[in-house]
Amino acid sequence: MDGSGKWRVGAAIAAGVCALSVMTLSAGTGQEQDVAASDPAGCESGPDPAAGNLQFSTISLTVAESAGDRALLVIRDGGGAGPVSATVTSADGTATVDDYLPVAGTVSFPDGDETARVVRVPIVPDLLHEADETFTVTLSDPSCATIGTRAEVQVTIIDDDPETRFSVGGTVTGLQGSGLVLRNVVDDIPASNGSFAFPAGLVSASDYAVTVRAQPVDPDQTCSVSNGNGVIADMDVTDVAVDCVTLPPDAHLDPAFGTDGKVTTPGLGGAETVAIQPDGKIVAAGPSSLARYNSDGTPDSSFAETGSLRTGISAGFLGDACDVALQPDGSIVVVGVKDNGSATGEDFAVQRYTASGTADPNFGTGGTVTTDFNGSTDRAYAVAVQSDGKIVVAGHATNAARTGIDIALARYTSDGSLDPSFGTAGRVATTIQGAASFGFAATLDHQGRIVVAARVSAGGGDEIGVARYGADGVLDQSFDDDGIAVTAFGLGAIPHGVAVDDQDRIVVVGQSQSTVPGGRSDIVLVRFDAAGRLDTAFDGDGLVTTDFPDPATGTSHDEFGRDLALQSDGGIVVAGVAQLDRGADFALARHHSDGSLDPSFGDAGRLTVDFHAGFDSGRDVAIQPDGGIVAVGSATNVSTQEFTLIRLTQ
Repeated sequence: MDGSGKWRVGAAIAAGVCALSVMTLSAGTGQEQDVAASDPAGCESGPDPAAGNLQFSTISLTVAESAGDRALLVIRDGGGAGPVSATVTSADGTATVDDYLPVAGTVSFPDGDETARVVRVPIVPDLLHEADETFTVTLSDPSCATIGTRAEVQVTIIDDDPETRFSVGGTVTGLQGSGLVLRNVVDDIPASNGSFAFPAGLVSASDYAVTVRAQPVDPDQTCSVSNGNGVIADMDVTDVAVDCVTLPPDAHLDPAFGTDGKVTTPGLGGAETVAIQPDGKIVAAGPSSLARYNSDGTPDSSFAETGSLRTGISAGFLGDACDVALQPDGSIVVVGVKDNGSATGEDFAVQRYTASGTADPNFGTGGTVTTDFNGSTDRAYAVAVQSDGKIVVAGHATNAARTGIDIALARYTSDGSLDPSFGTAGRVATTIQGAASFGFAATLDHQGRIVVAARVSAGGGDEIGVARYGADGVLDQSFDDDGIAVTAFGLGAIPHGVAVDDQDRIVVVGQSQSTVPGGRSDIVLVRFDAAGRLDTAFDGDGLVTTDFPDPATGTSHDEFGRDLALQSDGGIVVAGVAQLDRGADFALARHHSDGSLDPSFGDAGRLTVDFHAGFDSGRDVAIQPDGGIVAVGSATNVSTQEFTLIRLTQ
C-alpha cells in the first residue's frame, strides 16, 4: 500500500521477471486505476492463436498470515502477437474480507510482450488462533488471448498466531502420606495438600483427564479424583478435586513392622520368595533383585550397602522362576534363569552371595553357575540347601529329543560344581506319566530326601504331581510304589509350593479349577502321607479348597495359592492372591493340621491385605523365630510394581 491507500500490482519478484507493467487497484474497491499498458480495443474475430495463453504460474499458493502482501505471477505463453488482457478477481472461501483485501482489475500485455505480470494479494493479519483458511484468485474475460489451464489459484493462509492455552488444576485434600503423583493425559506432577495445576496448558476444545499416577505411602492412602474429566472451553479448569483417605490400620498386621505392618520398596519389581535368617532378618528375592530387611521391616544397610542389589539373572517368561535359600554359614543362594543365547538357550542359574551381599568369588565364576541339560530351555524354580551345605535346585528341562519337558534336578557342591554323586554327572530328569512335567517347588524331608511338587500337563489338563528322591537322586520306590504320586483336582490344578511336616507328610499348595466348565480358580491344598497316598486325615480325602469372597460385595472371583509355611503347632499358613470385583489383594489363610480353617485367624481363617487399591499379589510366606508370619509379594501403585512385605500379629 502506498501513501494514497492503493495496493500496487505488477512489481518484479524474481530474477528473469523484469520491466513489469504496474496495475494499481483501489484498495478494497475493485476499481481499476492507472493501468500502465492500455487495454486492447478487443478482438472482433475472437482470440488470436498467435496472441498466446494467459494463466497463473501455479494453481496453489501458501502464505503465512503475518507475511503481508503475497505475489501471484500471470504469464503469457504460446505466442506474443498483439496486445492482450484478462480480468483478475478474488473470491472468498473459508477466508473472508477480514483475512485478505479483495483483488479486482485487469492485467495487460502489449504487443510482443511476454514478460510475467505480478498480482499482489494483501493478507490481513489478526491475533486469533484459528484454522488455516483459503480463498481463490481467478483469471477471466480474456481479450484477444485464451485463458490457459491454470486459470485459478487457491491461496491458503496459514495461521501463525500463538495458541491460547488454559491450565488444568484443582485442590488436594486429606493427604498425609508422600509420593502422590497426578497425571493429566500424559503429564505427571507430584502433588501435596492444597491447590495444584499442571504446567502444560491445553488449547481450547482439548480433552483433559486427571488421574492418580501413584498413590501416597507412609502411611498408605487411597486418593480419588472427581471432576477430573472434561473438555477445555476457553477458560482455566480449577475445580478438579483429589480426596485422599487413610484406611484404619488392619488389626491383623503388626504396627511395629514398617508402616502399620506393611513395607513397600519401589524400583525392585515384585518379590517372589522369602527366607528368614536365624536372627530374624528377612531375605527376599524377585526377578533380578535381592533384598534384606531387618526384623522390623527397615532395609538392612549392612547388606549390599543399601539393603538391596540386582542379581543379573531373570525369572523366566512368567517371572516366577525364582527362589532363595540360606546356607548354614549365612550365605544366600538365589536361583533363576540365565539366557545363554544360541549356545544352549535358557539354563539353570545359581548365584551365591556372602552374608554382606557381595557375590561369592569362591562359587562358580564370580558367584554364578549356569547349568544346561540338553541344549534347549531349562528353568530353575526352586532351591533347597542340605544340612551339609550342598545345594539342590529343581525346575524343568526340555528333553534331548526336543519332544517334551521333564522335571529337572541338579545338585551342587559348596564351590558350585555339579555333584558327581547325584544322578548322572549331577543332573536328574524325570517324566511323569509321559506328560510335560514342570518342577515348580522343592523341599527336603526330615530324612534328607528331596521332594518336588510338579505341574503335570497332559492332554486333558493339569494335575498335581509329587516326586520324592533319595539323596543320590534316584526316585524313592517306597513313595507310592514308584517315587511319584499324582492327583487330579476338579478340571485341573497347578502346584506352586510344597512343605513337609514333622511326620514327613507332604503338603502342596496351588490353584484348582472349579468343576464347572469355565469356572473360577480356588486355592487348593493337597496332603500326602509319608507313603505317598492322599492323607484321609486331611479333610477326609486329602484335598481342601479355599474361596475368598470379595469383602465388599461377597462375590467370588479367582484365587491362586502361591506358597505355604508350617507353624510349630501344626498350623498351615498359605499365601496367594485373591481377585476382587476390582483389582486384587494379598490372600492369606491358616488351616489346622486337619485341613479346617482356623477361625481365630483373620475372618474365619482368611485374610486379605490391600496396599494401593490396585493389583496386589502374595507370593511367599515364612515364619520368623518369634512366630511372626511374614509374607512377600508385589503391589501395583497405579502402574508401578513394588516389592512388598507384610508381618502379621498372629
